[in-house]
Amino acid sequence: LYAMRGPTFPPHPHAGFMVATYILPESKVGFINQDSLGTRNRIAPGALHVTVAGRGVLHEEQPEIDGDLAEGFQIWIDLPESEREID
Repeated sequence: LYAMRGPTFPPHPHAGFMVATYILPESKVGFINQDSLGTRNRIAPGALHVTVAGRGVLHEEQPEIDGDLAEGFQIWIDLPESEREID
């Protein structure tokens, strides 16, 4: 479980695993998610976003409004060896 009020996860690499980000329904704001593949979207309170990073991606998330509290959690799932090099 995390609670953030400002940029906390600057661009960082992900590879060989999947990350599921869930923003709690009672969170005041959602997250802005973006990556080096061109994905940019809002993860609203109560929503789930999944990033699959096989071969690799640069990724970042931050509260959509700096200073407002965003609450959620992440589950990291290791990809099977056969899927670690997928695009």
